Amino acid sequence: MAITIKNKQTGEIIKHGKPVVTSMTIDFLTMTVNVPEKEKSDVLNAFIAYCENWGIKHHATGLYRNQAKINSNKGQIILSIDPWIEDHNFIRAEFNPSKVSIYEVATALNLLLKNGFEKLIHEGRITRIDLAFLVKYLHVSNLFVYYPKFQYSKNTLKSGKIQTAYLGDDSGPKILAIYDKNAEIQNCNNKPNMPKENIPPYPLTRVELRLRKQKNLKFTDLKNLENPFSSMSMVTSPKTKDDPLRLAFLRLCRYEGFNAALNIFKDKKKRQDFRDSFFSEGDSSWWNPDELWKTLPAALDKIYPFSVKGLHLISKV
Repeated sequence: MAITIKNKQTGEIIKHGKPVVTSMTIDFLTMTVNVPEKEKSDVLNAFIAYCENWGIKHHATGLYRNQAKINSNKGQIILSIDPWIEDHNFIRAEFNPSKVSIYEVATALNLLLKNGFEKLIHEGRITRIDLAFLVKYLHVSNLFVYYPKFQYSKNTLKSGKIQTAYLGDDSGPKILAIYDKNAEIQNCNNKPNMPKENIPPYPLTRVELRLRKQKNLKFTDLKNLENPFSSMSMVTSPKTKDDPLRLAFLRLCRYEGFNAALNIFKDKKKRQDFRDSFFSEGDSSWWNPDELWKTLPAALDKIYPFSVKGLHLISKV
C-alpha cells in the first residue's frame, strides 16, 4: 500500500510505503502502596509539611482524605494519602512517565516515606497502566481495529473525520483508545502556558490500551505480562467491491466503531466470516504485535531499570 502525503506547510509530496508502528511507551501509571499502621501519621505529617513548604494545595477527594497535584514541566504528579476506606492502600501515586521525570516522582515519595519509591515498585499494586504506541503516516479514520470480546465501541467525529475511537466499556478492565495525535498536539498548543510541540507533516495515530482493575499486579510483574495486543487486529484499505452491504458497514464503522458494527450480524458464523473476509482484503502487513511487545522492556527501564538478566531491579534513585 503506497501512501502519498502533501506537507501543508511546504507543499512537499512525501511518499511512504506503509504505516510505521513506533516503540511502546508507558503513557499513564497509577500505583498504590500500603504503610504500616505505626508509620501512617508520620507519612501524613510529612505530606502536609511538603505541601506547605512548596505552596501546594491539598484537598479531600471521593477516595482519599488528602490529595495534592505537583506540577512538572509537561505534566503532573498526583499524590493521594489516607483513604476513606481503611482496607485501601495508604498512598496512591498517579503520573505519566512519558511527561514526568521519574526522579521527581521518587523524590516526592521518598520525602513522605523512607525508601518510598522502592516500596512502590517492589510492594505497590498497579491500578491502571496505559500501554501506548504511535502509527505514523495513517489517520485514525483509515484504520480499522478489532479486539475480541469488546462488545462496546464508539467514535467521536469532527468535520466528518474520526477524532477518537473507543473500544471497551468504562466499567471493564480494558479500554482501547485510538485517536488523532496531531489533533491532540494542536489542542495542547492552543492552551496558554503549555509547552508547544511541532506537529508532524504527516498523519499520526495514537493507540492506547488502558489496563485497569488488574488484580495484585506489581511493577515487577510487567516483564512477564502476557501480550494484550496479540489478539488485536488492525487493517487499512479494505476493499468495498461496490457491495452495498460492505459500503453500509463502513459507514456504520465510522460512527459506532468496528466491534459495534459487527453486531448487525446476529448469526455468529456470519459475523466471523464477514470479519475474516474484511481483514483479509485489507493491508495488515505493517502490524506485528509480537515485535511491538519486544519494545516493552525499554519502556519499563525508563521508569525503573531492570538488571541485564531481568531478575532484580536496580535503582537509579
